[in-house]
Amino acid sequence: MLILAIGGVFSQVRGHRAYVYLVAFVGFNYAIMCNIRYGMNLLYASIWDLPLRALASAQVGAIAPRFGRWQNVTVVTAIAALCAYDLRQYSLFFVDNKLYEDVTGGLLWSVKILK
Repeated sequence: MLILAIGGVFSQVRGHRAYVYLVAFVGFNYAIMCNIRYGMNLLYASIWDLPLRALASAQVGAIAPRFGRWQNVTVVTAIAALCAYDLRQYSLFFVDNKLYEDVTGGLLWSVKILK
């Protein structure tokens, strides 16, 4: 999803004013959070979820016309795949490993990066 959101920044911002505000919101928040001690925490960065998802879905919509008459199927399949992936991540973190909050160490332990 992050790759699609980054692609959305470069392709969607030119034509749509709403995406300019979303990118400015994320950029302004990032600049502030980087300069506050302990500000770069996943708990606080979760406010970027909606703008990044909006950019990612706009990018999926921009890529879809390349598939011709399968355009609608492509959009539905891509969005459903992204939703299924996020639901699986939620299940992995909060159901299987019983995390209470999304602190970095617990998330890394859940996906077996930390032992």
